[in-house]
Amino acid sequence: MTDIYEKLDANGKKAFKEAIAHIAAGERGAAQQIKLVVEVSGGAPGERFESRTEVNASGKITRKTMDQLNKILPKEYSGDLAAVEVKEIFQKLSASGMLEQPQKDYRILPDSLVGSVVVEVGGTRKKIYFPVEEEDLGERAATLGVLSVVDNPKLKIDRKNVPGFVADIYDVVGKFAKRLKK
Repeated sequence: MTDIYEKLDANGKKAFKEAIAHIAAGERGAAQQIKLVVEVSGGAPGERFESRTEVNASGKITRKTMDQLNKILPKEYSGDLAAVEVKEIFQKLSASGMLEQPQKDYRILPDSLVGSVVVEVGGTRKKIYFPVEEEDLGERAATLGVLSVVDNPKLKIDRKNVPGFVADIYDVVGKFAKRLKK
């Protein structure tokens, strides 16, 4: 990754947004260079948890999971999304306003679980991260944490720390990522 979105000039930011808008409109032109990554990771040594889903605008979706605390070995799932599914994900991203949002300054302790959303267009990336809280919620686990809940129902994303636009992105990507586990 060569650049950070916030360092782009007005024309660079406009081109970045336009690339996402093209995918949201169902166009597949430069899709290979555009991806969205949602992730939850962290934990103390020997208790690490990772859940990462990457959606390439060309339709490739990959999930990687690991949960040392619950003795779940690293696993990787991959598949292909239909054009309409890719369009839905990038429409949510485009409508979310994520690109205009500044990163909040969180005080995150070492070994804490951290969630993130990364959008990459041709080597330039925009990343938003936020703290995740572990709580024994069982069946009441928040749908916002659907990506982590697929792997560990005791995890939820602490809603008070999460910008609203992140919820929509996690929900739509999670809807398709859950399918890969089956």
